[in-house]
Amino acid sequence: MRCRTITVSTHELTALTMVKQESGQLPIELQAYGFTRALSGRSRSVGPLLCLTFEPLHGAATEGQLSSSISEQLRDSLPWVRSSDSWDVALRLRLAAVKRCVEAPVEPEDYVALASTDGLFNMILDATGDHWGGKRYLKWVKEAMGASADPQRRTRSRLVNGYLEKHSKWWS
Repeated sequence: MRCRTITVSTHELTALTMVKQESGQLPIELQAYGFTRALSGRSRSVGPLLCLTFEPLHGAATEGQLSSSISEQLRDSLPWVRSSDSWDVALRLRLAAVKRCVEAPVEPEDYVALASTDGLFNMILDATGDHWGGKRYLKWVKEAMGASADPQRRTRSRLVNGYLEKHSKWWS
């Protein structure tokens, strides 16, 4: 699934997109840079930057491929977790992305494009539902996605609907 195209782009987004187009993949250092930039309050391209950097960075973290220097670069941008979970950089990346999506808020088209697999998207849904205001954000995503003609978006819309039905006892 592709992220939406934005009309106002930042220099970072433009540069990172060009590097990815030329080489096919961003180097891990640039993924970490783009991700931390998306988390900053000054970025005007939060959704597109998260779409560009989150999944490959999460994959590298899951596979234990983040060097100590990259982990160090990310550490201050990632949210606090219990000490028993502090080793799980992938969890902290998901929590950081979700926090930024809910608080910015990131456009629904970008939110549903954060992950190419339903498994990772379900982990994002769980993290979103656990975040303060996350269920309200998911309800907004559900309403915005509606009955999309795009099959991938329809699938994601069904996943969001299913999550809300299962976890939102008091929402109408």
